[in-house]
Amino acid sequence: MAVQWKISTCKHSVSLNSKTNVITEAWFDVLDSETVSSVEHTGQYSGSVKLDTSDLSSFIAYDDVTEANVVAWVKATLGSSEVTAIESDVADQITKSKTPVEKMGKPW
Repeated sequence: MAVQWKISTCKHSVSLNSKTNVITEAWFDVLDSETVSSVEHTGQYSGSVKLDTSDLSSFIAYDDVTEANVVAWVKATLGSSEVTAIESDVADQITKSKTPVEKMGKPW
């Protein structure tokens, strides 16, 4: 599976600079998985970002906003280096799951 960015929820201001329902913050999850020998190995990262609302010239009405719009805003806010770091962390989780250095259990 490829890395997926999902938006879990958004916070919006009812009124901001003469616009209504302006999204000001977004909570996101970054997910990926790989199946090896019928075992699914997963990685996940969750976070939130406050969105820049100082310039609303390209404002999209709340009811017209898509998840893809918000994912793009989140990634732009984070910057390419942080996006890469998050996606690398998720990939590292999968690698560690496939080749663990520690395990839980009892010897009996």
